[in-house]
Amino acid sequence: MTDAVRSQRGITYRSVDGIDLELDLHVPTGAEAPPLAIYFHGGGFEVGTRSDYEETRALALAARGIAVATVGYRLAAAAPFPAPLEDARAAAAWLRAHGAEYGVATERIGSVGASAGGYLAAMLALEVDGAPPVVDAAVPWFGPLDLAFMTGGTPLELELFDPAESFLGAAYDPRRPEHVGLNPIANVTRGASPFLLLTGDRDRVIDAAVSERFHTALTLAGVPSTLVTVGGAGHEDPAIDAPEYADLIAGFLRSRLGGAA
Repeated sequence: MTDAVRSQRGITYRSVDGIDLELDLHVPTGAEAPPLAIYFHGGGFEVGTRSDYEETRALALAARGIAVATVGYRLAAAAPFPAPLEDARAAAAWLRAHGAEYGVATERIGSVGASAGGYLAAMLALEVDGAPPVVDAAVPWFGPLDLAFMTGGTPLELELFDPAESFLGAAYDPRRPEHVGLNPIANVTRGASPFLLLTGDRDRVIDAAVSERFHTALTLAGVPSTLVTVGGAGHEDPAIDAPEYADLIAGFLRSRLGGAA
C-alpha cells in the first residue's frame, strides 16, 4: 500500500502560544492533483496523535486516490477547548493556501475524523455563526454530534466519561449560547456540506443514536447525508476500518470533491 503513496511528514501549518502544530501529507503517486481530505484523530481531546490508525485510514484512503493530511491539534493539557476547533480551521485554511505546492487539489476539500476528530470534521462542514462551511464534504465516524443527547454507555460509564463535558468543561446547557455554538446538531442548516456518517451499533461511548439524530437533522434541512451503521461494531472498532468502508469513503469523497476513479 505504501508503495503507492508519497508521505511528507512534520509540515508546520500553525504556530500558536509557542507550539508548532504539524500535519503529515500522504499523496497518491501517479495521480495528478488528487482530491484532498483532512483527517482528525480521536482521543476525547485529551490523548492521541496524528499518526493514530495511519495505516488503515490515511494510507488506505491515499492508496484509493485521495490525498490525506493527518493533522495534529492542541489537546486539553496544552489549551482548553475550543483550541482544537481553532486549529482544525487553521489547518484547512493552510491547506487551501499551500496544498497545491504539494501537488494536491485545493479548490474543494473534505474532512474525515474519528470520535473527537469526527466532531472536528463535522464542525468544518457546517455553517457556524453565519460563516460558510470550511470544507466541501465531511465523513465523521462515531463523533459527539449532538452534545445534548449523549446516550452511550451506562450511567456509571457516562459519569466516568461524558464526551460533551470532557471538552466543554461542564454539562451541556442549551441556555448557554457558547454551548449551542459548539453543538454540531444545533448548527445544521441548508447550507451545510454533504455528509457520510459511520457508526457502530454496539458503541458504548457514543451511542449510534447520536449519528442517527444528526443524519435526521441533515436530511430535514435538505442536506445530502448517508448514514452507515456497522453491525456488531463498538467505538473505534477495527471492523469500521475494513477495506469495504475505505472504498465507500473514497468513493464518496471523489464524488463530492472531484477526481478520477
